[in-house]
Amino acid sequence: MEAEFDGHAPMAQVFPLVSGPLRLGVLVLYADCRLMVRPGARELLRGVSDVLAGMIKRRRAEESLQASEERFALAVGGSDAGIWDWDLRTDRVYFSPRWKSMLGFDETEIQDNFGEWEARLHPEDRERATRSLRDYFEGRAADYEFEHRLRHKDETYRWILARGAVVRDVRGNAVRMVGSHLDITERKLEEHASQERQSRMLIAQKIQQRLLPQEAPAIPGLEVAGASRAAEYTGGDLFDYFALEGGQLGVCVADVSGHGYESALLMATTAARIRSYLEFPLAMDEVMARTNRALVRETDGERFVTMTMAWIEPDTGRVGLINAGNPAGLVIDAEGQLKARLPSVVPPLAVWTENCLPVVSEVELAVGDLLVIFTDGVLEAPWPRGRSKGEAEIVRIIAEVRERGCAEIVEALFASVLALHKGNQALDDLTAVVLRYQGGGESETPMVGNRDGSFGVQARRFEE
Repeated sequence: MEAEFDGHAPMAQVFPLVSGPLRLGVLVLYADCRLMVRPGARELLRGVSDVLAGMIKRRRAEESLQASEERFALAVGGSDAGIWDWDLRTDRVYFSPRWKSMLGFDETEIQDNFGEWEARLHPEDRERATRSLRDYFEGRAADYEFEHRLRHKDETYRWILARGAVVRDVRGNAVRMVGSHLDITERKLEEHASQERQSRMLIAQKIQQRLLPQEAPAIPGLEVAGASRAAEYTGGDLFDYFALEGGQLGVCVADVSGHGYESALLMATTAARIRSYLEFPLAMDEVMARTNRALVRETDGERFVTMTMAWIEPDTGRVGLINAGNPAGLVIDAEGQLKARLPSVVPPLAVWTENCLPVVSEVELAVGDLLVIFTDGVLEAPWPRGRSKGEAEIVRIIAEVRERGCAEIVEALFASVLALHKGNQALDDLTAVVLRYQGGGESETPMVGNRDGSFGVQARRFEE
């Protein structure tokens, strides 16, 4: 652009627009060279450039503030948080509309002062609230984050997570505090429910531990051991021993469908019923039949119980066994060969409702034979050749360790199952009882016949 002033060439003057360390632009002035040499002309133009620089800086600050406020409003709206701004010098507090609605109030029902928050504090949280604020103001806490309860308009209490930051003056005095409130009531209720569940599970676990035998009975002519490992905190499996009239040993192995707290409770109920029925002179088939009838009444078809009841004569090695839905009991001889299978002959308990007695299977053990009873958590492990080969794998494992004690055989079986899960917890409860017939025991009380003509027992519990 060219310019002329009375035939004279123009003089271009450049003035930077500067505000502190910021360079905001330049002011370029074309003027008559005679004007520029007048006293005070340059100082005047430099002042004009300073004013322009200030105007530009202020305009940019206003635009930045507006954008910042818009971002803040979007962030607050998206977080569902209530905002508060507390003037520590006057105790006046700005509570955002969301802060008020969080407690069930509209904008006109809560005044802008600190007492509104303080009056709604739960009595049990007052001391902690005061201490938390004081620790933050006095520098003993690096951050202000505090969970507390505030009274809602409906007189219930809401759990609130408060976060805030203090603003200090040049002397370091706290003059203002800004923060947010977030309603965490749902999370706290879930935590409380989880704690309640954990507490119930702990009680169920203790009950279950008391129900399971703490040691195997000492019966001449027999060696026996059992174990149970829950897939979760508690399990639905059961095993137990009973001393029976005539010096016989009774064994029960049961599995409640599912696992966890509900299954553990049903297992405890089932164990208690069996023990109570054994206080009477009942044959074992009648004990199982009565247990089934009770479970039919109590489960409403939602759960069932598989169960194996066995009783053994130490002097003869004769075994009577009722299998209701459990995997087949196995008899493995001293050479490690499968000698007999004792499969399920009736449905699981709480499934069949006919007023009849279960079928008794019989087998006679030779010296050195092992009787192995287990639940489906053992059979249905992810065996390399599939579930259909699970029984053969179990026989193989037991045959390899058959010369060990019964407790070691059970542990070896469990270790093999857990190894299939690659170190992870088994998906189902594991329970097994292993009995070895050693011979040599003698019965002092004659046998009592069952209704189907097989040998039977009169039962009593082991002394505690």
